[in-house]
Amino acid sequence: MRRNEPVSKIMTHAPLSVQRGESILRVRRLFGEAGLHHLPVVEGKRLVGMISSNSLAQRIWGTSDPRAADALLEHNTRLEDVMTRNPIAVDVHQTVREAARVMSQGALYAVPVTNQGELVGIVSSTDLIRYLLEQY
Repeated sequence: MRRNEPVSKIMTHAPLSVQRGESILRVRRLFGEAGLHHLPVVEGKRLVGMISSNSLAQRIWGTSDPRAADALLEHNTRLEDVMTRNPIAVDVHQTVREAARVMSQGALYAVPVTNQGELVGIVSSTDLIRYLLEQY
C-alpha cells in the first residue's frame, strides 16, 4: 500500500454542495435525487459546515407523509439549525492515510477536502474502501 498517496487521488473533485442560507427543502431534495448522505455547506467557496441525511431525518422522524415532512421542515428548520458548523476537514495536500485517521478519530463517514479553506473535494468511507480494494 502506498503510504503517501495524496487524498486528491481518491476524493470526489468539485462535490455537490449547498450555500449557507439555502432552503432546507432543497437540501432534502438533493439527498433524495442525488443519492448522497453528506453535503458540504459553503459561503461562496469557503467551507462553513456539513449536513448529513441522518441529521435531517432526525428532524422528521415519525413523519411518513413526504408533504407533511416538507411542511415540518419548511416551517420549523433552517439549514443552519441542522448543519455542523466549522466541520473537520482535511487539506488537499494531506495523504489518504491522514484522511482515514481523521475520519476514524472523529467517527465520520465523510470529510470535506479544502485548499486554504475553500472546498475542493470530499472523501467518504466508500472512497476509502474502494482505495483499499484496489490495493489488495
